[in-house]
Amino acid sequence: MEKKAKTLDTVPMGQPLRVGNVEYVVNSRNVTDKVGTDFIGKKANGVYLIVNVTVKNLGDESLRVSDDFFTLLKDNKEYESDGTAGMYLNEDSQFFLSKINPDSELTGNVVFDVTQEIANDTNLKLQVQTGAWGTEKGLIDLNQ
Repeated sequence: MEKKAKTLDTVPMGQPLRVGNVEYVVNSRNVTDKVGTDFIGKKANGVYLIVNVTVKNLGDESLRVSDDFFTLLKDNKEYESDGTAGMYLNEDSQFFLSKINPDSELTGNVVFDVTQEIANDTNLKLQVQTGAWGTEKGLIDLNQ
């Protein structure tokens, strides 16, 4: 008996998506080739696709935000975020590994080092999940 792939809930940018006890909203997407300052920063191998996201904790306990919560999808390909570039881009490095108490939210940038063609693609989706094990997942369409 074949298992059917579960269809994930998908919302457009700007709309909230609840995945388990976490709510995600993609606020914007931008492209740049470098993050940080002239003195301390990181240059992309290709370009950086920057996705600005708000994460809200709807649960009863604190939640630690991890870059493992986010995966960029293009067709059947998966792209991992660049945590180091994210540290340079997020003010005071206060996004990844920050704790969010119940009913609180945090906004930050998730950074992907991809080719210019991927960054400009109109079929990109951001897969979001709860916890590092990703037992619950959802998709946010990154078309503008």
